[in-house]
Amino acid sequence: MKIYSKSVQAIVRRIIELDMILFGQYKLKSGLISPFYIDLRSIISWPDLFEDICNEYLPLMEQCQFDLICGVPYTALTLSTFLSNRSKIPMIMKRKERKTYGTAKMFEGCYEHGQKVLIIEDVTSSGASILETAIGLRDQGLRVTDALVFIDRDMNAIENLRKHGINVHCVIKFLPLIDYLREEGHLTEAQVRECNSWILKNRSPLPMYLTNQIKLANHFPNTTYSQRAKICKNSFSKKLFQIMESKSSNLCVAADLDNCESILKLAQISGPYIVMLKLHADMINDFDEDFIKQLKAIAEQNNFLLFEDRKFADIGSLVAKQYSQGRFKIVDWAHLVTAHLISGPGMIEALKSEARKSSEPRACVLISHLSSEKNLVPPSYAEEAFSMAMNHNDFVAGFISREKVAFDPSLIHMMPGVKFDSEKGDNFGQRYTTPEMAIETMGADLIIVGRGITSKLNESIEVLNSTLQSYQTRGFEAYQKTI
Repeated sequence: MKIYSKSVQAIVRRIIELDMILFGQYKLKSGLISPFYIDLRSIISWPDLFEDICNEYLPLMEQCQFDLICGVPYTALTLSTFLSNRSKIPMIMKRKERKTYGTAKMFEGCYEHGQKVLIIEDVTSSGASILETAIGLRDQGLRVTDALVFIDRDMNAIENLRKHGINVHCVIKFLPLIDYLREEGHLTEAQVRECNSWILKNRSPLPMYLTNQIKLANHFPNTTYSQRAKICKNSFSKKLFQIMESKSSNLCVAADLDNCESILKLAQISGPYIVMLKLHADMINDFDEDFIKQLKAIAEQNNFLLFEDRKFADIGSLVAKQYSQGRFKIVDWAHLVTAHLISGPGMIEALKSEARKSSEPRACVLISHLSSEKNLVPPSYAEEAFSMAMNHNDFVAGFISREKVAFDPSLIHMMPGVKFDSEKGDNFGQRYTTPEMAIETMGADLIIVGRGITSKLNESIEVLNSTLQSYQTRGFEAYQKTI
């Protein structure tokens, strides 16, 4: 049974000869071992084959209505360029990562709000790359209803994308392809059965980070702190949301000071206004147990939590000791700590194992963004932070972020670098944001204010109280506008 046109049969023979479809045992990016592997990236090295493949998209294009073409980066960029030139329909180009200079665009080319875009892809499994591109396009005010694919692996992409308003048109579907290859003598019956069985067992759902992006893109209103407290997966988050509700505050003061006397003074004065006090214990010159004893008493008296900005980033065994031992014994007094993702989930497990020994709520927040200019944290870091938080939500309370990372309302977004005069930075690359911009625009739940408050510490008590009250009021009023 010849299910393909002569031109498609010729293409299939070529890509088999050139090992672009392989059969055996191959480890995929997901870690799964697959009995087949498809990689069309090298078609650019075979101009005649490349053109033949592009020509098979043209009849599918005639079935769709669109104003623009956009290829999924990177393999499909060359395909979409060819198709744009052949059809004389304009193309726009999606970047994998946003430019950090110039116009900082995610999409290059000319387009207008409301135009319809046809997405081009070479191979698809779950449809994630197509949907990710569609989300970006829709965020620009463009419409997406169709996508063209050369090979569909028959692993659920068509069904997944249909749920999100995208019809997939493909040249080749994998299950009929392997039957054709068996007829042509390229595969045995056993190989076909193995491929069929593997595909049926490994239908690909959309990745969790992508369904999260879709929910974020819908811009649902926030729920109240008290409602969020009820759904938290860990006791720290529940307690924090309850304090935020009862004190009508989302203010955390960053006590980035180097002596105990100043920190205790700041804690005592700011206590009625704040929900947390953030420290850097390793920069306190006279840190001792008596200081912690006094600080804990002030925190309990004023109903706020203690937050050590340790930024853990080491192997699990060392992090466990850094957290529980040494001069600072952080786990004994800090309700919350910060951690980088770079060491992987083993570090989170290490922190969690030490935290379980405490009778009080303990948690960590993951650093998904930094507030300093020209930092080296890549855009994909936030996606990894989201996945790690969801996998460890019994201990991970949320994120230190510059934008909304997770739709899940049990996770909290804390934004550093908040200051009234946000147009001013410092000489070390710090970027500032107003309370309103942080909460209403950038998705923060809690604002972290440092120098905007600590710079007033040596002024009159009235000035410091007024500053604290202003940050508390403006932050909470901004939150009220989002619910």
